Amino acid sequence: MRKILLIFLFGFALVLFFAGASVSAQQDEAVSATASSIVLNETEETVEPIILPDSPLYFLKLFKEKVSLWLTFGAEKEVNKYLKLARLRMAEYQKMLEKGKPETAQKVLARYEETLNKVLTKVEELRREKKGILKISQDMEKILTKHTSVLQNVLDHVPPEAKESLLKAIEVSRQGLNKVLEYQTKEPVKEEVKETPAPPAAPPAAEAPQPKEEKKEEAGPKIHQVLIKNSVYAPPTIIVKSGDTIQWINQDKVSHTTTSVRGLFNSGTIQSGGKWVYKVNLVKGVYQYYCAIHPEKMKGTLKVE
Repeated sequence: MRKILLIFLFGFALVLFFAGASVSAQQDEAVSATASSIVLNETEETVEPIILPDSPLYFLKLFKEKVSLWLTFGAEKEVNKYLKLARLRMAEYQKMLEKGKPETAQKVLARYEETLNKVLTKVEELRREKKGILKISQDMEKILTKHTSVLQNVLDHVPPEAKESLLKAIEVSRQGLNKVLEYQTKEPVKEEVKETPAPPAAPPAAEAPQPKEEKKEEAGPKIHQVLIKNSVYAPPTIIVKSGDTIQWINQDKVSHTTTSVRGLFNSGTIQSGGKWVYKVNLVKGVYQYYCAIHPEKMKGTLKVE
């Protein structure tokens, strides 16, 4: 009799779970309908997890996600799925912190890192297959910038034992963001390389670029340095050109960040003695940035000519 009761309760739980999950299934259909590219609204929607990691039914939720991934074919569709799961893990992480459960939050954060790595793996597959990833990488940049900002904002509010895993997640998110920016800068280069062999004209055409290359070397991209000392960017304003490289060097004993106000670039955590290297790929204009850890007193200006 006891076994029958347990089977009944388990079956009833399954019914409740899949009934509640029908809403997310409808969202999955909407995402798969635009599988050719990542939906830009992914960065604007608010994700509200129905079943949280501290629920006894959470393992069923994870099982459903695995089944959904098994039934998803094609790297582009898988990127959509994994991106949605990454956003879901981030929302779950915030919920667990709000409920005062840092240990559970750390487990969710580990799942977030795993999911993010899978997203990058699938995007790399698309790149190797020479499929266009510019739109995907641009949308991923918005999502990862938002996630990195969220993680940095909670850095001062988690217990000491949870900071190590949080810093690791910030680093993973930052590396993912840098990788995405790298994809964006490499994408146009491939198109130019395809165009140059097209006109295999006379030999003089091959000799003509030589003086141009020498000029580029003379007035080519420059390397600039910004020192971070006493919680100040020095110099506070830096003037560069697109293609130049900037190095932010942290000489303080505490961690800092270099974060664009408009979310165009983000260093993640620059630890004491560390540095962040950024290749400028911005159009002409003035860009404000700040330290996400000390936003009130650390601000800088990047001017692109």
